[in-house]
Amino acid sequence: MTARKLAFFFVFAGGCSDVAGWSGTPDMWPGQDCMACHSAGGLASGRQWTVAGTVFPAPDAPPDAGVANAEVLVTDANGTALTLLTNSAGNFYTAETLQPPIHVEVQYGGKRMRMAEPPPATGPGGTAVSCNACHVLPPPQVPPVANFLPAPGRIFVPIESDGGSE
Repeated sequence: MTARKLAFFFVFAGGCSDVAGWSGTPDMWPGQDCMACHSAGGLASGRQWTVAGTVFPAPDAPPDAGVANAEVLVTDANGTALTLLTNSAGNFYTAETLQPPIHVEVQYGGKRMRMAEPPPATGPGGTAVSCNACHVLPPPQVPPVANFLPAPGRIFVPIESDGGSE
């Protein structure tokens, strides 16, 4: 059995149990491309997402700085509106069927960031959005595609400190 098939077997049989460093929990691998596994043909194809990513406090935040309880507001071309709440690692995801283009906003602590353009859709029929594929460190150095500018780094909502000392 190949290593990939063996890893797939353990992920499938164990419900994404720990395989080669993958914790298999909803807070696994913040900042990584979720759709690399959570798509048709991926190691976690039993749990395919249509939108997935991680929210951080700054565009250059380290992977362990995800923001918990941020709201990711997703609206598709049909007017379907979802509010995805980030988990303790800052991760969010859904398997809800959405019609592109989608519009995305992130809000936290009274601040809201709106994505200037709808994200590019991938997957079968252009229906999946892998946010962390573009919102990575370092930012991708690719030319604009169809009026879509390269991502400026991680998905983020600025979080201000209270300025006090402890």
